[in-house]
Amino acid sequence: ADAVFLCGPALSVLPTLEQIASHVSPDALVTDAASTKREIVEVAEKIAGGRFTFIGSHPIAGTEKSGAEASFEKLFDGHKCIVTPTASTPSGMLEKLETFWRRAGMDTIRMDAEKHDRVFGAVSHLPHMVVFALVNAVCDMQEEQDLINYAAGGFRDFTRIASSPPEMWADVALTNAEILTRQMGMVKEQCEEIASAIDDGDRERLIAIFHKSNAFRKRLF
Repeated sequence: ADAVFLCGPALSVLPTLEQIASHVSPDALVTDAASTKREIVEVAEKIAGGRFTFIGSHPIAGTEKSGAEASFEKLFDGHKCIVTPTASTPSGMLEKLETFWRRAGMDTIRMDAEKHDRVFGAVSHLPHMVVFALVNAVCDMQEEQDLINYAAGGFRDFTRIASSPPEMWADVALTNAEILTRQMGMVKEQCEEIASAIDDGDRERLIAIFHKSNAFRKRLF
């Protein structure tokens, strides 16, 4: 094959590449679709050993559903795909990969693999961890109260991503552990700040905290 795409949970990418490496055609292009990049890119380039080219890809598309049956015709249309070349990436191979993703309907963005993991740790991986924690907390409360009958649209919309594949997100968490645990610590600090303001009955402090969030989200969207 001229090009090979490894599409599976993050922890499966490198073992799969190791299994197939000796069979990959010389000068072929190999990429992946995992949600974390630093470790995968670093090790994959060593496995490739210059015999073929590995370039990381992260198509930012899809839903909380998984598997081939969850695909649809316009899955990639208008979405971004992050590609993570390194200093040793051949320019021709990079252009070939970007052309593929653009023909699939995506806009490509080049990004350093470590920066990718910081950025998507904050805007993708961290929200999933927070929602998993929230849903589990409500699940534990459910044993004491009939909560589910009162969960309205806001709860449903906010917690949608808790329906994402557990196996995939376990791998994401483990392959971006250092960055993600640091970011989760920052969320913990924010929760403690809100809890402290509530405990103190400090309405003005709460308004200031909520206003900061409100204003930032308006700028984002």
